[in-house]
Amino acid sequence: MFYAIHKETKKKVNTILKEFSEDFMKNETWYITPSMIQSNETEIPNNEIEVKFRRGGKDIMNNRGTIYDITPHFYLLPRYNGKVVLKERSKEHELAEELIYNLILDNKLKFCLSSNKEDFVYNVERDLLDLEKIDIEVVIKSDNTKVADILIPFTEYNDVFGFGIIIEIQFSKQEQRLEDKRTFDRAVKGFSVCWLKKSDFEIVNNKIEFKKDYLNIEIMISIFERYADLRNEQFREMTRNFALMLKEKSDLLQQERENRLLLSECPKCKVGRLVKKRGGSGEFYGCSEYREGCKFTISI
Repeated sequence: MFYAIHKETKKKVNTILKEFSEDFMKNETWYITPSMIQSNETEIPNNEIEVKFRRGGKDIMNNRGTIYDITPHFYLLPRYNGKVVLKERSKEHELAEELIYNLILDNKLKFCLSSNKEDFVYNVERDLLDLEKIDIEVVIKSDNTKVADILIPFTEYNDVFGFGIIIEIQFSKQEQRLEDKRTFDRAVKGFSVCWLKKSDFEIVNNKIEFKKDYLNIEIMISIFERYADLRNEQFREMTRNFALMLKEKSDLLQQERENRLLLSECPKCKVGRLVKKRGGSGEFYGCSEYREGCKFTISI
């Protein structure tokens, strides 16, 4: 598990790169990060699901005699077994997120601007980072719900980076088009983007290291310039979706009107019902008592 949140102080505590004493978390209440919960069948809110801490250690033996290592981690209380399901994520991805998260909090990473001409280090003022809101697996709500691996929000809008920086960690193969779309979507929301791949990390067993001392960030303006075609395509898609929405609304209103008319009695003879018919000039509504002499019609 990534980290636990203290009930009273709201402090976040991590397991990677940290050492804890045997009595850590005893007589205290800690909750799991709500974004890590996939489903919850209890009556307890997601932000009140309790966790405990296990220090782990080397040469642990289970009841079958197998010896293995256990890294420090948080775990759900037994009473949640079968009722709370956590999101399935690869261990490598989990370790990478936690490592980068800690390095940012510990001020051990520089920010490097990526451009077509050159890369240079940009000294971001520490006060600009909203350290209380830096988080992992953050839901970005928009027309479609999206999740960011790591979100670094700023205390105020920055002319270079925007509202903050979103870090995406991608270990598995992914189509370039999908990566482009995800990058552009985040820039549209006002964030600069940093992609980290498996080659950026050194992973051996349960140990992980980041090979760099900086994050290569692509700022919003650069993203918009690089994905001009994608921006135009997105605009065309928005236009098409809007046109389809208007047509569906128009068809629905027309159908409702027809349903009302088909259930209506003829306003002229008060005996027949209005039915849809087709004539030389197109479709129209006419009285069902037409053969009895009622000539009332409504053109469509």
